[in-house]
Amino acid sequence: MYKRGKGHLVILQEKIKKAELYEANSNWEEAITLYNEIVEEDTSVQNIEKLGWCLSRVGKYDEAIKYFIQLKEKEPKMAKWKYMIGYQYYSKKDWNEAVKYFEETLKIKPNYLIVKYRISYAYLQLAGKYKKLTKPAFWKALGYIKECHELWKSFDEKTKNKEEHTYFDINFLHGKMLMDLPKHREESILYFENALKIKDDEICKYNLSKTFYLMEKYEEAKKWIPNNCSYYVVELNAYIEAKLGNYDIAIDIIDELLKTRKKDYLYAFLAEIYLLKEDNESAFNYANIAIKANYKNHKNHYVLAKVYHKYNLFDSAVKELDNAIQLKIKNYHSEYDEAISLKEEIMKKIPENYNENENILKKLYLNNERKIYTGTIYEYDKNKGFGFIKYSGKKIFFHISDCIFDNPIKNKQVSFQRIKGKNEKMKAINIKWK
Repeated sequence: MYKRGKGHLVILQEKIKKAELYEANSNWEEAITLYNEIVEEDTSVQNIEKLGWCLSRVGKYDEAIKYFIQLKEKEPKMAKWKYMIGYQYYSKKDWNEAVKYFEETLKIKPNYLIVKYRISYAYLQLAGKYKKLTKPAFWKALGYIKECHELWKSFDEKTKNKEEHTYFDINFLHGKMLMDLPKHREESILYFENALKIKDDEICKYNLSKTFYLMEKYEEAKKWIPNNCSYYVVELNAYIEAKLGNYDIAIDIIDELLKTRKKDYLYAFLAEIYLLKEDNESAFNYANIAIKANYKNHKNHYVLAKVYHKYNLFDSAVKELDNAIQLKIKNYHSEYDEAISLKEEIMKKIPENYNENENILKKLYLNNERKIYTGTIYEYDKNKGFGFIKYSGKKIFFHISDCIFDNPIKNKQVSFQRIKGKNEKMKAINIKWK
């Protein structure tokens, strides 16, 4: 503790005021520099707390922990310091340490709402993304989030107003947890709606829309699509339009996305849409593009299997389903129920003495792999994302999403393949520089 003369005390107080001003204006580094000087002279709880907090705001969590540990030792019965240590580990995504300190906090102060929320989130992270429902950590997370609601009921109006932002997070997290439980999705919707009563939030709307989508309530899902251009929102919108039978709208959305996001799963999705449109040739094309882009994605093999199934190519379909099943087990340690179910269905269909129709296979692969055309970029509208390729005295339409490159250059030579577009006219795909 500071024990020098009056003059030094005045200087120290001036430093504290200046540091607090830096802090108020989010000038964290300047505040840290001053608080370091202050703490050398005065190790009061208030000064150490402020230094620790400023360090935390710039991501220097390990340094912050050292100071909050000092406070824990000074005031061992104060729940706040255990929470602040836990929060640093939480910010570092060290979920085990975060949980440890949060649990210590709750032993001292059981009705600490923000801690119950954060420990729930930490346990959810420990449960992991895959097979999490089988892990005790998930159910601990769910238990703590339920306790949050019970605690909320006990608050007076003044406390509720103060903690409202935390209660938004609680409802949102509860909704997210229940999305993974098919039998509890109706309940999940209630929590998302509760959250939206507190705050109009686009991510919350997105998750509400997604929940309706998972419940196959596509009109409701469409109502809640937020008005923003985040890729995941746009993708969900495309999925909903496809489920509503608006295939061409869905294709247009994905084509637009592919200008900037040439992702394998988007090509696979296009393949599924073309299957629904009964354009099996285009479906086969896009399924193969998806697999070439990412062979290790089990879903791509599943989609190609569905295409083979449409052509009654049962052996090829089963082979791709086996690939899909093995990849899912290898990468995610879980069964691929859809692929297993389709395989069982196909196995029942295979007649005795069945032989794969080699003519159909040959035709598919000839169209997909060997029929390559060459030409030059004739024109291209960057704003609209489409243009024309000139070849053999003719012109063919192309879209930027079907180019392997990002910037078509006029008069430059390219190779490409052809398929029928949604208007039944030929279009170029798999366009590469020659």
